[in-house]
Amino acid sequence: GSYQVEQAVNHNFRKDSVFSFDYWIVPVHLGVHWAMLVVDLLHNVFWYGDSMDCFSGLRVIARMIPYMEQRYKNELNSELTWTGWKVHLCWEMPEQGNDYDCGIFSLKMAECILQKRDPDHTQDDIPRIRYEILYELMKGCLLPSCPARKEISSNGAAAMAHQHLSANTTQSPFPDQRQPTTQSLFTSQSQSAMQPSPPKLDEFGEGFPVAWFLSNREDHILLMNCYHCLRENVGEIVPAWFMSDDAEQYYTAWVAVFGPGPHKLLCTWHVDRAWRGNLSVIGDKEVEAQVYHTLRLFLEETDTPTFEILLQKAVDQLNLTTTTRDFGKYFCQYYVHR
Repeated sequence: GSYQVEQAVNHNFRKDSVFSFDYWIVPVHLGVHWAMLVVDLLHNVFWYGDSMDCFSGLRVIARMIPYMEQRYKNELNSELTWTGWKVHLCWEMPEQGNDYDCGIFSLKMAECILQKRDPDHTQDDIPRIRYEILYELMKGCLLPSCPARKEISSNGAAAMAHQHLSANTTQSPFPDQRQPTTQSLFTSQSQSAMQPSPPKLDEFGEGFPVAWFLSNREDHILLMNCYHCLRENVGEIVPAWFMSDDAEQYYTAWVAVFGPGPHKLLCTWHVDRAWRGNLSVIGDKEVEAQVYHTLRLFLEETDTPTFEILLQKAVDQLNLTTTTRDFGKYFCQYYVHR
């Protein structure tokens, strides 16, 4: 919220005016996902990038504008004018291929804007980029933006990172309160190649897959066979939570092999994808955008009473007109009771 933003800015810029800088780098947390906003004060441009989509960009910028106006007035005793300002939603930003690399994609997007170059990375480059970032943090300087960067990061950075971690990590990098409970996350990335992967947290607090199951099927029997292989190799797993693709067979197959117990969570990314895929039944682009905005409001709400109020309002609105009634039936049938 704006209060947290104000606290953070006041803490880091006690003496300098924030408008004395050329750029503002603003990581944006969207509940369970990270995006990036870059405020270019040299050229009067808002740059917004999201490695999933940029639909939330205008909403984020709309929340930044009042803060900038108030801050400008407090620091410079003048009104901030918006003449000549532009908004650039970076739809050309590379897309992530999993549910957990959004932070790295966001950092790379900001880097490309500051270095005035087009992004040339893909999902396959992310492991290397992680070492690049670690190398830069430990060295206190940025790697050059040139072909040599890949050689530096893939050789020196990787070796340095492994040496640093092995020398400094004599115990678990997680304090006791952050010890992760075993979690299972399974995703179907395409119809032709199903790649479920249970992740754990690495030394950076990021999820990484500890097993891969590659198949062009995702039925209950196949998933049970996959889980049996996992059980034979790692033993009993007793997760507190289970998050998967929206398809029910992931969870039912897990329970059949490992037994009941984990609390089933819905993955926001998969739910959002399913909703956007079914909004076309409305048949009116403007109404579809309005409905999607309403859905995102309660999807990102973390306060339970407020969530329930917003959910009920959404259901009432969907059933109000014939235009949205079919989508409302789909929404109530598959999501309201969950």
